[in-house]
Amino acid sequence: MWTWQTLGDSSLPPLVFLHGFMGTGADWTEIAAPLSDRFHCLMPDLPGHGETPLDEEPAYAAWASALRDRLSAQGIDHLHLVGYSMGGRLALYFALTYPEMIEKLVLESANPGIIEEIERSQRVALDDKLAALIRQKGMKEFLGFWYSIPLFASLNRYPALKAELIHKRAGQHPESMARILSELSPGRQLELWSRLDEINVPTLLVAGELDEKYSGITHKMEGLISKNKRMILPACGHNTHLEEPVKFLTVLCEWF
Repeated sequence: MWTWQTLGDSSLPPLVFLHGFMGTGADWTEIAAPLSDRFHCLMPDLPGHGETPLDEEPAYAAWASALRDRLSAQGIDHLHLVGYSMGGRLALYFALTYPEMIEKLVLESANPGIIEEIERSQRVALDDKLAALIRQKGMKEFLGFWYSIPLFASLNRYPALKAELIHKRAGQHPESMARILSELSPGRQLELWSRLDEINVPTLLVAGELDEKYSGITHKMEGLISKNKRMILPACGHNTHLEEPVKFLTVLCEWF
């Protein structure tokens, strides 16, 4: 059973937010609250995160199916979907699996996957090593490393936010984080680049200006998704909606 936070009346159009690795649905509260007069905002804790246990093998197919079942149980058959990083990958998988349910799609710092076999093998080895670090040393030491990698360098501009993230992430269950990191490694997951031309709903691609890797990824995705708009937010890194929530919210309001 997934734990959900909701904002807004259930009679309003559904807007689902999917958080990233080590996050929780509450990560989206600052973005969802101003939208709750127009949308029924749903913010689940994904399996293994927050209050939702990791009851099954981590797999995007299983998570997408569970999300669909949970939405269907609430009578939701059409929705707007927003996903960040790992949640963006899940949102992309969901949109490709259940396209009839999606009205609009927002992918923030989302990667369709790794194509090259050598790179896939290298990523599996890295993620397995990091999973072992969690198991052997615990979340505190892992987080010290995780937030020192170049992908999150922009967080050094927001020391209070970085400290808050580390504090919150330290409360996640170590074994769940290790399993998700290893089993959902991009090196083990099917790449979705070859399926991007199947997306036929309006899709917003968001990345931060300071996140060169994902700015480049969204540029490649832009040429493969027919109905898309690409937004690069200035002075932002990987997690645009937490680093610059006002900028992200402005883009989201214009999109919807």
